[in-house]
Amino acid sequence: MTALRACHTAAKAITSANAETGKQPGNSLLQVDDKLAKAPSHKSTFAELRKNTMLRISQAAFNIISAPNVVVTMPLLKQYIQIHAELGLANTVAEALAMYGSKPVPVESANGVISFKKRYAKLPSAAIDEDVAAAALQVALQAKNLDAAVNIVDVCYCTQAFYLRKIMASATVPALAAGLIPATSYGIASAFASYNSSIDPGMATSFAFMGIMAYIGFTGSMGVVARMSMMDHMNRVTWMPGTPMRKRWLREDERAAMDKIATAWGFQESWKHGEESGPEWASLREYLGLKDMILDRVEFMEGMN
Repeated sequence: MTALRACHTAAKAITSANAETGKQPGNSLLQVDDKLAKAPSHKSTFAELRKNTMLRISQAAFNIISAPNVVVTMPLLKQYIQIHAELGLANTVAEALAMYGSKPVPVESANGVISFKKRYAKLPSAAIDEDVAAAALQVALQAKNLDAAVNIVDVCYCTQAFYLRKIMASATVPALAAGLIPATSYGIASAFASYNSSIDPGMATSFAFMGIMAYIGFTGSMGVVARMSMMDHMNRVTWMPGTPMRKRWLREDERAAMDKIATAWGFQESWKHGEESGPEWASLREYLGLKDMILDRVEFMEGMN
């Protein structure tokens, strides 16, 4: 952690030095002619030196985090992402994030021998925290690195560990509540049946129980379908028709991240959406198609509905 802090300090120093250079006052008119010939070479030399220094800092940080005896933790990843946010580089961010769930953990035995324990990448504990994933994606967007942004989304939101953690965090309470509904409904039905004087109490309980369960099942399923098919929060990336509801719910974070990428890379004016071109944009559209998503669905574009 201390070594990464040193890299962070170096990254801040080089970015602040560049900012101060850009803020220097311009030369007077009498000095322009004398220094005009020297300025381009000096500027290019400084830019090349700055670029090489930034790459060396990035490589040093990656060497630190990928060292066999270093345990990759969330605070370590946050520090690593902050370094690359200062540098404006995102080439190795996805690879560093992938180490969190796959890199062996060093364990020291009683006799002082260090062995490496395998990490299980499919466990919920191996999933990347959402705030770390969002920060990493923001670094890639600011660096204008499409490949890095897509790789970060794949590492953070497309793993079995992320799906399991989402199920445990978001579906456990609703599942328990759904399991308690039949018993609660039967108790309510029995209470209603006690006020009946025309038919057998057991039959009245059965009728009331079936009516309550039918009402809850119908309204509940309609609410789930309405919630899962809602697209008001989607901007440019939507689900392909026919995508199962369970996939839409599990992969909503992935779709939202890809929506951020498409919004950042495309035109900002909504009336220009769909007019983007180029190999990167075509690759993004094809990639989303393979992921059961549609980029700029025609019927949802401005003026087309």
